[in-house]
Amino acid sequence: MSAADLAKIENITIDEDLSLRRYQLSDAAAIQDLVETNRDHLAKFLPWAKDNDLAAEEKFVQEAVASFDAGLSFNYVIEKSGEVVGVIDFHNIQGSNAEIGYWLGAEYQHQGIMSQAVKSLIARLAPVMKLHRVVIKTDPSNKASQNVALKAGFTLEGIEHGAVLNNGEYKDYEVYYYLVEGV
Repeated sequence: MSAADLAKIENITIDEDLSLRRYQLSDAAAIQDLVETNRDHLAKFLPWAKDNDLAAEEKFVQEAVASFDAGLSFNYVIEKSGEVVGVIDFHNIQGSNAEIGYWLGAEYQHQGIMSQAVKSLIARLAPVMKLHRVVIKTDPSNKASQNVALKAGFTLEGIEHGAVLNNGEYKDYEVYYYLVEGV
């Protein structure tokens, strides 16, 4: 991706007090504070949260910044009134397909922030990257993520059933694929 195209997607204004901006190295501490504050909430659907610490976050942010610069994946902080309230990433980009992942502080869950962020991100990235298909993967228990997908204009494409080895036992799982096409 050219430097001019990267510049078009570095900062995305959603409204006067809500915006997305690319990760910066200095964001690691703010993101870790958000993880600490929301650890119980995050652990329900992001197992890494219980073990995450600032050193791990700093390493991840460094990798995310390099990945953005290389045009491979795009990580953003969500800011509300200048405060980091969540994160969103655009990854697994293959041709005209991509995936979105995200999480938001528990106290912001019912404000529609994430649906707005997802919509705005797709609207900005789709023409730059010539995207035709974007997927949100979620699971049956994660109702908040499903609501984000539907409110952002995605539709349910299908359900993948399978099993994963966990502590020596196979556990059943389902993944819901929410799809936006023709973006």
